[in-house]
Amino acid sequence: MKIFLSRVEFLADLVVLDSVEIDIILGMDWLSRHQGNISCSYGKVTVTNHQGIKIECQSQGSKLDPIICHMEAVPLVEVPVVCEYPDVFPDELPGMPPIVM
Repeated sequence: MKIFLSRVEFLADLVVLDSVEIDIILGMDWLSRHQGNISCSYGKVTVTNHQGIKIECQSQGSKLDPIICHMEAVPLVEVPVVCEYPDVFPDELPGMPPIVM
């Protein structure tokens, strides 16, 4: 699947979850594959796509700027590794973990 960050194309294998609180999760494997660098002190992430184009994404506070325009759901049986462990990936998630202060 293609996703666009700052109008630059990146490839990702996504699994659709029924959640209204999370748009997308790009994990450590994806970040490693795209030479991800997270700078907590500056609040930005730097990644490089498959064509060698490097971009920086910086937190914009509460500003909503959608970056995904189209997604297709893929059945879990078609996702490598995930289909081998269906009991680890439940059909429904209980929600987000509580916020700890």
